[in-house]
Amino acid sequence: MDEVKLGAALEEMTLSEGWRHIEEWIKQREKTIVNALKSRNFTRVAEVTKLQGELEAYSKLINEVRHRIEQGQKAREKQE
Repeated sequence: MDEVKLGAALEEMTLSEGWRHIEEWIKQREKTIVNALKSRNFTRVAEVTKLQGELEAYSKLINEVRHRIEQGQKAREKQE
């Protein structure tokens, strides 16, 4: 799939009710993780690392979707 089509498909996806549900779930999960990292007394570094990795994965997913949409928009503008 080329940049324009991918960007358009992802942009359309982000306007859907399903995506809004996913974004809300991610935001809630991030809050839960941050609160846990702030308030829990961890006995193993691996527990902290796992939670930090989860936060990073959510961030990467959202940023990748945004980036692909932006790239698609730029590619579309060049075609016009």
